[in-house]
Amino acid sequence: MLVNDHSVTNEEGIEIQIFPRGMWHVIGAVVCMTASLGILLASIALLVSQWISVQAVLGIGLFLSALAVFSLVTPTFLLTRGGARWHGFLKQLNLCVVGMLAVTGAVSLFFGTTNLAGTTAVGLSFSLIACWLYRTVAHAECVEYYRRIWEYRRQHMQG
Repeated sequence: MLVNDHSVTNEEGIEIQIFPRGMWHVIGAVVCMTASLGILLASIALLVSQWISVQAVLGIGLFLSALAVFSLVTPTFLLTRGGARWHGFLKQLNLCVVGMLAVTGAVSLFFGTTNLAGTTAVGLSFSLIACWLYRTVAHAECVEYYRRIWEYRRQHMQG
């Protein structure tokens, strides 16, 4: 679909696509990050439940779950609304999750819970896939595409 209002501008319009190149990379990165965040939170809850009460673990887990969802969903939404600066934030969030899963896996191996270490390894693999997806050319093209169409909309479709 080509969008252009010739009464406002003499420029060529901008093509709006439902699924631009790289959209599957964006979706894949979000799905992988969701899985890795869930595994990270469950692993942390299992590790700290040995030292603090179940009620405290549940309260902290609920707070961290809400924070994780907010910190993943909001920047991704803003990314699809032309906020290209959130791409860097998502990369940094991903690196933080990779580091936390690596530490959680090492701590669980230290305490001898190999099942938990295996679970964190699965979460780490999801995080590393998301890390790769965030750094692909197609993901960057999708971010740039949304930046361009929202910039065009803000400039030419005021009203």
